[in-house]
Amino acid sequence: LFTALAAAFLVTVFQSLAVAREIAPALDRFGRFAKVLLNVAIVAQFTRTREEFLDFLLVLVAGVAINNFLPLVVAPPTEYQTTSLLWTEGVFRYEGFALEPNEFAMLQIFTIPLLIFLAVRYRRPWFARPLFVLLVAGSVLAIALSFSRGGFVSLVFLAFCLVVVERRNRWVAAAGVTLVAAAAILAPAVYWSRITSLVEAFTHLDEDFAVASRIMTMKTAIALGLRNPLFGVGIDNFILHASRYVPFGLVVHNAPLQVFAECGLPALGLLVAIVVCNLRAARRLAREADADGRLLGRMLLVQQLAVLFNAMFLPVAFEITFWIALALPTIALAAWRRPASAAPDPAGA
Repeated sequence: LFTALAAAFLVTVFQSLAVAREIAPALDRFGRFAKVLLNVAIVAQFTRTREEFLDFLLVLVAGVAINNFLPLVVAPPTEYQTTSLLWTEGVFRYEGFALEPNEFAMLQIFTIPLLIFLAVRYRRPWFARPLFVLLVAGSVLAIALSFSRGGFVSLVFLAFCLVVVERRNRWVAAAGVTLVAAAAILAPAVYWSRITSLVEAFTHLDEDFAVASRIMTMKTAIALGLRNPLFGVGIDNFILHASRYVPFGLVVHNAPLQVFAECGLPALGLLVAIVVCNLRAARRLAREADADGRLLGRMLLVQQLAVLFNAMFLPVAFEITFWIALALPTIALAAWRRPASAAPDPAGA
């Protein structure tokens, strides 16, 4: 079902090219999105058993860890360096190799539930569990160093989902909340000044350009979607049309509204259907007979909710992190329901 819905979504995105005023950027974005779905298909092809899926998770979190911490040791090449600066606080925002601090924060939201699952499952070798615990703390610290307010709000939402979903497993819930609290304490003091500015921003919108501009672009996205409900205004053509409504060139920082404005109501409906399909797959996996499957299903449910919540603040509708998150519940459920291999379990679980 997920494959059919994703293919239909790709078709609706392709159809939006017919109404795009600027065809070159639209074709470029469509080509990159097609590659994203191809990558998702490759992941599905090579994670057909639970052992392969677990290996994929280990490779995935290793890649995120490299992205998070290698720039602290080895500076990236000059052509890949950026200098995201918060002028009001006078600090540089850490963004790993992601090169965009808010998407870098979302990558942590994507990874933390997977790390918690791996920390619970892998008891051997002896350093596995402490390593995954440290990586969870490191991911939370990375969110703080990114100075992403959307990332912080999404982290709080993730912790809330973790407590609700794991209310019967107090060890996992308590451990997750404790790690979030401990890592948050390590955040620089100026980070909390930025977070508290969220309250000030919503009481004085005209004094915080970032918040005010994003609210304006969201309203513009709704207006464009309602004016062009069938095909939208064309993928990657939002800024061109938004110039009639707002005096600045910003894309809408909300993935569902990005889809609605650029690709129309059918595409948004398919995206909602994919989300529903994922939530059902995660819940079905959470009812599997073995403990690993049940825990994985619950963690994927937490991940799905947290990533979707974070996507309400970012234009990530066609990005790979968002679509890998969308695909994981279905891939995991299919892998878990295939017969396990007879090979010994290296985790000792």
